[in-house]
Amino acid sequence: MSKKIAQIIIVITFILFIGALTFIAVDNQFNVKVLHANQYYQWVEENRPIIIDLREGNELYKNPLTYQPVINLPFLQIESRVDSIQIPQTEKVLFVCSDGNRARLICSLLKHKSANIYYLEHGLLSLPKVHEKITHQ
Repeated sequence: MSKKIAQIIIVITFILFIGALTFIAVDNQFNVKVLHANQYYQWVEENRPIIIDLREGNELYKNPLTYQPVINLPFLQIESRVDSIQIPQTEKVLFVCSDGNRARLICSLLKHKSANIYYLEHGLLSLPKVHEKITHQ
């Protein structure tokens, strides 16, 4: 099998896998806590959540977050370990990605582990470019 065909098969498999996960999440009606872009800055300032950034490496360089604490757990690494992920019960956790879809999916799969998990609807790309405004250390 040629390298190009193998790459195409991998991409198609990935798309089907994401589609299946999305179907599962839709079937659960997501039923997770949503943070809207217009609430982001104030909510983060007031709640000081742990932010889990699900973006892949190339996405991080295009639009880095300076807010701390932020943990980068790329979606392709986390989706296979959902059962082993521990969520703090006493702190709020905000999952983010570029468009909100991966964060919503992971939250729907983790919602039974904590009542304090949220996702950013429409993702980081929906925020005004001033997201660097929040830089807690």
